[in-house]
Amino acid sequence: MFLVRLAAWLGLLASSLSVSRKYLNYTGDIMLGALFPIHHKGSGRADCGKIQLEDGVQPLEAMLYTLEQINKDPNLLPGIKLGMIAFDSCDSPVYGLEQALDFVKGFIAHFNEFHEREFQCQDGSTPKFRGGGFDHVVAVIGAQSSSVTIQVATMLRLFRVPQISYMATSPSLSDPDRFPYFFRTVPSDVNQAHAMLEILRQFNWTYVSVVHSNNEYGNHGFEILSSLASKYNVCFTAAQRVDKEDFRDTDYDSVLHNIINKTDVRVVVVFADKSMTQKLMDAAGRLGIVGRFVWILCDAWSATSNHRGVDIILKESKAGNSPTDVQNDDSVLEGALAVQPLSRNLAGFDTYFKSLGHNHSAVNPWFEESLTEYCKKQHSGSRYRLPSMPDGVTTELPEDEIITSTDMSTDSAAGTTITKTPELCEWGRGRGYRQQRYLHFVRDAVYAVAQALHNLHAELCGTGITGVCKAMEHIDGDVLRTYLANVTFNDEGGRPFIFINGRDGPPRYSILNFQRDSNGHRYHWKVVGNYT
Repeated sequence: MFLVRLAAWLGLLASSLSVSRKYLNYTGDIMLGALFPIHHKGSGRADCGKIQLEDGVQPLEAMLYTLEQINKDPNLLPGIKLGMIAFDSCDSPVYGLEQALDFVKGFIAHFNEFHEREFQCQDGSTPKFRGGGFDHVVAVIGAQSSSVTIQVATMLRLFRVPQISYMATSPSLSDPDRFPYFFRTVPSDVNQAHAMLEILRQFNWTYVSVVHSNNEYGNHGFEILSSLASKYNVCFTAAQRVDKEDFRDTDYDSVLHNIINKTDVRVVVVFADKSMTQKLMDAAGRLGIVGRFVWILCDAWSATSNHRGVDIILKESKAGNSPTDVQNDDSVLEGALAVQPLSRNLAGFDTYFKSLGHNHSAVNPWFEESLTEYCKKQHSGSRYRLPSMPDGVTTELPEDEIITSTDMSTDSAAGTTITKTPELCEWGRGRGYRQQRYLHFVRDAVYAVAQALHNLHAELCGTGITGVCKAMEHIDGDVLRTYLANVTFNDEGGRPFIFINGRDGPPRYSILNFQRDSNGHRYHWKVVGNYT
């Protein structure tokens, strides 16, 4: 009965993939699975929202870029090409798990071929899996958020598949009994709590309020902060809890009213997911709370695409083409401090990313959508020359015009031909692109697997042997887990990387301060210190 159900489930998975799943397949001899939040979480009945250029597309491309670097290195996995199969989690635990289930049929085929051989053809031979490399997946990179990662890790342990996240920081994931096959290249939030408390101690902020989200991330974070507070001579008062599902704008207003009315604190620690932190900042703007608090923010906020080392450019006025006054939510944040995993550029990625053209859609199925969104943000309302007009004369295209290829069209009213130039819509033009500063954690995750596989290859195949030898055709998850736990390699900064306690990334943090520039026209996060 179990085999019948298993076979039926396998068939459903195969049909669901062929009919409705969009995924990236970068072929290789050994495959890595991956989950990235290519889109925001959807609202209502929609599974997915708008595409995420910075927090979704960039990490995906960082993994592709890293694989290219590894595959070009003759000293790492010689003769073996690493590939990847990537799905979109849409930053949703439920949807992300559904996408990860598509790996399951490959895992089952893998187990059947090399272990139980429970399925046989009528002639007695072993069935061949025709699933586009899914049966060659040996580890999964991702997910990004802790909530999605926990769901996926719970499933992957059933198939003994190692998983390496590049951003999930929940302390729960350090539990080897619950998540025996989980690794991460970022540190646990236990270390983040120490970093936040150290900031409070350095500034002698001893009487502090805290707002935390009512989920595993926020509740665990608050528990850790509370348990460690006395060691740093910090007292938390009037703790407030916010809820993503049940809270309305008025509830966020009430949270701030409670802190103001019940305390005289000047410092508020926020340990909440980015969407709830944004709503809290919106409430502060509505209530005119500017300069009242110094905000100490966790990595979930400082990691957002609009705030991780990215300038916030103030809107230009129509008349004088000069910056307007600072917006409320930005004013509220001025002077805030944030803790984030170490901020560092991924060398060579900018050149790679800016070189991507329209033909890259053959590799990345979300590329055209992301390029369109980039163009929409970068060139809305831009002015373009009409070839038939005298020099110096331009016309403004409608806001929804998107330039993705050379296009000749006629203005019926003026009888003028307009040439739309594709170069204006390339990556990296103007202020539309800034590398996310955590991509090196994606790089570390991929290199960890590559180095572990390299060490395994040397053990199973011997020195001087290139390619996948017979002994390495089946890679056991328990064996790979052991090699991962003991792996060492140089990180992007040239320092030796090892997993702490055989599973967590080393404690590496940057301390950021939200500042206005000298002319008052921009806000930006500036790295003001490190914590290790």
